[in-house]
Amino acid sequence: MKFSASRNSDTCHRLHLRSIDNGAVSNPMTLKLPHTLGPYQLTERIAVGGMAEIFLAQEMNGGEFGHSLVVKRMHEHLSKTQSTRARFDNEATLLEQIQHPAFVQLIDSGVDNDIPYLVFAHVDGQSLHELPKRQPEQAIAICADLCDALHHLHTTVRVAHCDVSPQNVMITRN
Repeated sequence: MKFSASRNSDTCHRLHLRSIDNGAVSNPMTLKLPHTLGPYQLTERIAVGGMAEIFLAQEMNGGEFGHSLVVKRMHEHLSKTQSTRARFDNEATLLEQIQHPAFVQLIDSGVDNDIPYLVFAHVDGQSLHELPKRQPEQAIAICADLCDALHHLHTTVRVAHCDVSPQNVMITRN
């Protein structure tokens, strides 16, 4: 799952929570890049997790997005397991329910060669873990924004993130 949160204030931060299944993968399918997945050209592998691989991508044929995207592609060996596939599909359903300007929206989802994938806007930023130490006021503002995002998630979609960590909080450059 990939989320973001922002707060309109003097210290405007845009926070992005991402949960990319950071577990180890046994026998992940290694795609030769670039690779075509549906209408997307996968150009760079960002992360490999227990359930999926995350790629930078471009929509082919100059589609309406016209910028970098992020594609989460389920591991092929897991796509054949009904319970794991249902979990991935449930993730897409939950992401579609999050309608808040602070959250990175799910742009598209699909299935290519019987392997499901999710498409998100690319977040130009870095993780909270990668950021240099902040002044206390900045750290408090970031924490407040994070709390707002999680509160929205809990009260509107009624789901707990369960993987909030400095590595999974993205802050945009602007």
